[in-house]
Amino acid sequence: VLKTALSAANSQLENAKSHASKMEQRLSSQESASAQQINELQSKLIVANEEKASLEKQISEAAISEQKNMHAFEELKSSQSALQTEVSNLKMDLSVMHNIGKQLYISVSELNCASASGCEHWLQASSALD
Repeated sequence: VLKTALSAANSQLENAKSHASKMEQRLSSQESASAQQINELQSKLIVANEEKASLEKQISEAAISEQKNMHAFEELKSSQSALQTEVSNLKMDLSVMHNIGKQLYISVSELNCASASGCEHWLQASSALD
């Protein structure tokens, strides 16, 4: 009876060892797969961090470029304002010169009028200017 019980116990022990061995192989396989997934995820994380750093650099460069463009725009606005002032001054100068030209023309015409032959011409010219 003891022999049978011992034989049954040995059989159960062998079954348990076999089952434990299979479980150990399965766990080892899962551990290996998990380690591989961890390595893949770490590689992806490295790539993602590199992409993030690249994007941050691009954002920084874009911000610097935008600052430079804003500065250039402000300089252009300032130049435009200075040019508008200069154009306005030139228009006033032109108006003054036009008035001086009219006065010179009238003065010359008055001188011509002093002679008998130019008087009629002066009257026509001065009425055309008005």
